[in-house]
Formats: sequence, C-alpha cells, structure tokens
Amino acid sequence: MKKSAILMFLMIIICITGIVLGVLIFHKKSDKKIAMQENKNNTQENIIDDCNDEYLMLQNTENEVEASSSEEKISPNCIITLKRYYKECGHTINEYISIPQNLVNKTEDDLRNEYLTWKIEKFSNSQIILSKEFDNNCGQHFILRTNDDKIVVYLLDENNQETLFENTNISTQYLPEEDKVQLQNGVKVNGLENLNEMLENYE
Repeated sequence: MKKSAILMFLMIIICITGIVLGVLIFHKKSDKKIAMQENKNNTQENIIDDCNDEYLMLQNTENEVEASSSEEKISPNCIITLKRYYKECGHTINEYISIPQNLVNKTEDDLRNEYLTWKIEKFSNSQIILSKEFDNNCGQHFILRTNDDKIVVYLLDENNQETLFENTNISTQYLPEEDKVQLQNGVKVNGLENLNEMLENYE
C-alpha cells in the first residue's frame, strides 16, 4: 500500500513536471516564431521602401529627360515673321526672314533673349511670329501715277510730299479706262508687299 502510494505520487510529480516543461517549450517556440515574423515584416518593409525610393528616383529622372527632350527647338528651315505696327499711320508691315544661324536648335527662351523688345506671338520649330509697336510712321506709303504712258511709283513722306521711288516699264496703254483715270488721280498703296501685288495686277 505504501509502495503504491509512493509510485502514484512520483507519477503525479512526473506528469506535472512534463506539463510545465511542455508549456515552457511551447512559449519559447511561439516567442521565437513571433520574433521571426516581425523580422520578416521589417525586412520586407525595408525592401519595399528601397524599391519605392529607387522607383521614384528613376521616375523623376525619366520625367526630367522627357521634359528636356520634348522642349521644342528651332529648325534650320524656320521662317520668322516680323510684324511691325506703326501707331502714327496705323499700318502693320510684315517682314519674312530666314532663321539666323545662331538661333538654330535654340529654344523659345533663347529666342526671347535675342529679341528682347519683341513679343512672341507664335513659336514652333518651323514658324515664329514676332511683333513690335513703333510710335512713328511706317515709311512705306506710296502713290502710283502715270508718266508717258508708264506707271511711276512715288514715296510719300509724313507731309504727303512725293519722292520718286521707281520708274516701272508697265504700260498703261491697254489698261481699262477706269484704271487709267485712277492712276491719273494717283493710287495710294501702303507697304512694299501691297505695292508689288498692285504692280502685278497692272502688268
């Protein structure tokens, strides 16, 4: 009886010890598993952050390259229109010029620096329009008259004084009577471009 009681007591002690050891081992494994999971999450976050940083840097660089490459440059075949508006007579004179060599492959800012007193109305790689206001007379006021059955061009100054500008070879002999009468009274034209068109019409 005494022997069996001692055995029972030992068995109970062994069971309790086993249970305690099992609980301790289980807790250690759980803590280790949680620690490993936290490390894994931290590492993953660091990797994601590094990737994000690299991606953002790469994207910014691409944007910078794209912005600089998409900036429009002036081509060698570009034509500049210079629009001069004269307040005194109210006329606008257009002049068409080829792009100066020093502005080829330049940007709108470069053009602005070159033509500081002009306004940029249009900018593209093939066409540029610049405008500027002047206080004086345009100096391109003409009057067409007849002399010995030929059309003669006179330049008019601010006081309407006539100065010989060009003796043309255009004959008035075959012109309609209405045109002959107008030329005898004087036909006024403003601007060299309009003058050339008018003379072509009489030819």
